[in-house]
Parts: sequence; structure tokens; C-alpha cells
Amino acid sequence: MRERGALERLIAGDVPGIRESSAERTERTPVENLRDADLLTDATSLRLAFSAELWYWRGPSPYHFVTVTDDGCAQLKAIANDVTYGWGMIPVTVRIGETDFDTSLFQKDGRFVVPIRDVVRKAEKLELGNKVAVELRIRAAPARRPGREAEVEFDLDHPPPDL
Repeated sequence: MRERGALERLIAGDVPGIRESSAERTERTPVENLRDADLLTDATSLRLAFSAELWYWRGPSPYHFVTVTDDGCAQLKAIANDVTYGWGMIPVTVRIGETDFDTSLFQKDGRFVVPIRDVVRKAEKLELGNKVAVELRIRAAPARRPGREAEVEFDLDHPPPDL
């Protein structure tokens, strides 16, 4: 039997920190019988829960962030190629307190960060330095959602080498 990859271990629940709600638990197909498309679909049901400090970045586009824990970053890096929509961005749905919102994780200094919108920060009364409880769920990247195939333009006389 071949060794399972990181994504397959996450789907099988063999990696700590990933959980699914009891409402979403279903009887699973054995990993050996899954096709690549099945693995991609299941990857979007992954969840991470952690607490981290709210911080502010004053760069060209100032924003508030929470940095994913080291364990969470390791788990995200293991599946990043399967769930990113490009540039290492990972689409997620985030819950902080009673507020749910969609955003995308990206890497800063080798770790993933969660952008926190002002409307969320104000609704949840978050201040700089607060420890924030974060739950996030991987969303399907726009091009990978059923019925939304990626649109790629190229010169028909000079197609990309992989076509």
C-alpha cells in the first residue's frame, strides 16, 4: 500500500488541528478509492481553529491581521498547491466571534496571515494586541468551483507548452 500524501492525511483526519462540525460528518470513502477530483472537493471542508494576536501593518495598504499558528501554517502549506487560486493565496471563510466573512490567506515571512476587515474588527470590538479566536474553512478557489472553469486567454498561434 502506498504512503498517503499530506492532503489525504488531512481528509482522513490524521492531522491535529483540523476538525469538521458534527453536521458535516459523513461516511467517508476509503482514501485508496478517491480520485484527484474527490481529494480537491474534500479539501474545501477542512477547518482550522486557533487563537492569535491582532496586529497592524502600516504598508502601502494598511490592514489588520492575525497570523496563523505554526501548526496551522504547516497544515496549510501541505495542501496549498491543491487549494490556491494563484500566487499562494488560499480562499477561506473565517469566523471570529459571531461574524463570518470570506477572505484569502497569504504568506508573510513564511507564515500565513488572515486579513481582518475593519467592519469585522469593529463588530467584534477587537483592539490591537487582543488575542483573537479564529475559525477558518478552506473554500474552493473560484476557478475550481463546479461550473466555473478557468478562462485562459492565449494566442492560438503560440499556445502554452502544456497544451
